[in-house]
Amino acid sequence: MANEIVLSRNKQIDVMRGIGIFLVVVGHTYHNSGMLYLFHMPLFFMLSGSVLNYTRHNYSIGRRFKGIMVPYFIFSILCFFYWAFVESKFRPIHDEVLFGGYLGTLNVKVQQFINIFLAVNSANAYTYNIVMWFLPCLFVADLIYAKIKNLKGIWVVMIAFIALYYLWVSKLPCLIWSLNIAILVVPFIFIGHKGYPKLVKLASRIPRRNMLVITLMCILFFIFLTIQFNIQSDIRANVIPPFYGFYGMAILGSLIIFCISYLINNLSVVGGQISYLGKNSLIIMCIHEPIKRVLLVVLSKVSSLPIEELRGNILLSIICVCILLLICVPIVNVINKKIAWMIGKF
Repeated sequence: MANEIVLSRNKQIDVMRGIGIFLVVVGHTYHNSGMLYLFHMPLFFMLSGSVLNYTRHNYSIGRRFKGIMVPYFIFSILCFFYWAFVESKFRPIHDEVLFGGYLGTLNVKVQQFINIFLAVNSANAYTYNIVMWFLPCLFVADLIYAKIKNLKGIWVVMIAFIALYYLWVSKLPCLIWSLNIAILVVPFIFIGHKGYPKLVKLASRIPRRNMLVITLMCILFFIFLTIQFNIQSDIRANVIPPFYGFYGMAILGSLIIFCISYLINNLSVVGGQISYLGKNSLIIMCIHEPIKRVLLVVLSKVSSLPIEELRGNILLSIICVCILLLICVPIVNVINKKIAWMIGKF
């Protein structure tokens, strides 16, 4: 999602990002989208790792801060003020305490504003734009991985990270800058970094017809596992299943997206449109949630259907997502052409 300077833009990664951001928007629109939560955010952590194979420059904290945290602060503050001073007049605000101690006694809006800078990841955080947790978490996870990626036996270190989270960190209160979740997702960056080139090489040897069969089998297997074992995951809300379910389903879901992207990558029209979403996934991620809430109200008024009914019907939800993405397009173009500093391009 975050901006990268690359040797030559990898179109398949853009297509994967495009599919991923589409599924993120679907997941935030359609109520019964629990399956998507098993892999759609881990996918983006893996893609962040995969891009490391194509970057021109070595890791730079300053460059990553510009590409990730500058958009985070700008869009968080804009969305917060819209939520606090406009939307809150029409949408009820619940007394959702974010912090303990003195900070927990402050007004809810004040707590949400303070959390822009503390970036504590909890179920009550980011009421104004629930997806913003991802950016500080990605920044911290990227920073950690950059410091250890060249260690010998890095896979052993990744196992240690998984053990550290499940045996200790998961029992701690939510940490600032999403450090607890960053420890959990560093292995995804490792998988993307080391695994993506091998996967591309393997896929190049598989005929497209066989790839289609593999994709369908993986989708059916994914659905079977989800239903059979009732696996549920929501990283933002700290709902983390056992490690074998968490990492296994995230990898399987991401593999499905890889296979789909491989199949459609060379389709000029479809691949091009999805690639556009992928190239602009950072902006879409930052703006879609507030727009979605307004759009749902408008569609509810026009259709005379309750919002809950719109969000409970998969077809109506996808129509809403498509309209939402169309609304995002001119906004994306304006930001890219006129105010690119909002996404760290300065």
